[in-house]
Amino acid sequence: MVLIKLTHGVGGRGHSMARKPVLFASLVKPLKAWWQKSFFVVGIAACILFMIMDRKEVNYIKEIRTNLTDAVLPITQIIFHPINSISNFVDDFKNLNQAREVVKVLEAQVRELQEELIVTQGLMTQNKRLKEQTNFVDFPDTKIITGRVVTHSGGPFVKSMLINIGKNNGARLGQAVMSEYGLVGVIVEVASSFARVLQITDINSQIPVVTENTRDPAIIKGDNSRFLKLKFMPNDSLLAVGDRIVTSGHGGGFYHQIYQ
Repeated sequence: MVLIKLTHGVGGRGHSMARKPVLFASLVKPLKAWWQKSFFVVGIAACILFMIMDRKEVNYIKEIRTNLTDAVLPITQIIFHPINSISNFVDDFKNLNQAREVVKVLEAQVRELQEELIVTQGLMTQNKRLKEQTNFVDFPDTKIITGRVVTHSGGPFVKSMLINIGKNNGARLGQAVMSEYGLVGVIVEVASSFARVLQITDINSQIPVVTENTRDPAIIKGDNSRFLKLKFMPNDSLLAVGDRIVTSGHGGGFYHQIYQ
């Protein structure tokens, strides 16, 4: 087998030496590197020079800096004005989308409330007709007197308190005393400017009640502790956790529907 190797002739007669093409990049690359190095060095030197001259409080350097600031500031304001406008537009667009979602939620809630209003109006009309048919006599309007607790007896045998409402304010024996959480007790002693309230947790307190949902009658009794006892509840009662207990009005001690 014969291998043939081709080579360029050097110095031979009738042949000329081949020249490599000169690329533009080969000329620019060294120049670019030199320029970068020079610019970096010149920039550092200029920064150091300005710092030194600024420390020495050279007046014309401050004037140059002030003039440059005055010249650049309007340009930056012109450049950033459309950017700020676009940013504000994007924020407004996001807020608009959020407002649309809120409007959808509110529209759904309004529809639900309208449906509940229709049902409530129907129940009120039905209730009014039933009262007319049965000649129902409603309870008189309740007068509310507002006061505060003066002293509280926290002994183990008596659960009572003094309030700053007496005969002069319209307090009477047997009146119910309530707070924002429900029934507190009953007035058992009245003076001109104060009254004593027997709390429903006292062992001597017994109140006729009914369950709000099933209307099962019972008696709530105190035992001088934080909790109340529900007695004489029917055996077939469907009382469940979360049901409210309200006064029944039996015996004339309290108005009905006062919650415990």
